[in-house]
Amino acid sequence: MIDAFDGVTHQDLVIAGQIIQAGKGIIIGVNKFDLVYDKAHENDSDERDLDDVKMWGENLDEIRKRYLKYLQHKISFLAWAPVLFFSAQNKKGIKEILSVAQGIQKERLKRIKTSELNLALPDFYYGHVTPSVGTKLGKIKYLSQVANCPPKFIFFVNNRQAFHATYVKYLTNKIRDKYGFHGTPITIELRDQMDKFKGRK
Repeated sequence: MIDAFDGVTHQDLVIAGQIIQAGKGIIIGVNKFDLVYDKAHENDSDERDLDDVKMWGENLDEIRKRYLKYLQHKISFLAWAPVLFFSAQNKKGIKEILSVAQGIQKERLKRIKTSELNLALPDFYYGHVTPSVGTKLGKIKYLSQVANCPPKFIFFVNNRQAFHATYVKYLTNKIRDKYGFHGTPITIELRDQMDKFKGRK
């Protein structure tokens, strides 16, 4: 939960990291938005203003859009998490929390068939610069979802070293673009087909 006037703090980032590490679903709640509504009808700023979000003398919808843009910048690693604006004190907007949480749980339980994933694999692979290490190209043999709550996918590849962190992030985004998984972290594991030969002479 983020205080609308304090914005994203270091503690918020730490907590978010711990939630992701634990594999739990996330809703970003922006509290005290009723006070933002009051400020929107004032004619001057005060010490509560965020430097990145002008709040006074503005249409409330415009403030909400500006705040969402601010959140996208400050916590870009949570772009997949829904954002709710509410007031805990006067209970405005809190009715949405339960339905959104239920929707996230459905996303966490979602299971994509291996056959369906592999039909989408060419689009994943050819939609980005081909991964490589040295002169050796990285190839994805097939992939499978092996768990849910949180969802986990294994990409079986010819050489794991060819797939850098940016490519793994790209694969994560492609899965989200095609299948959703809103509000939940997902795990991508690269499994090298040569691993089973390592240690042998």
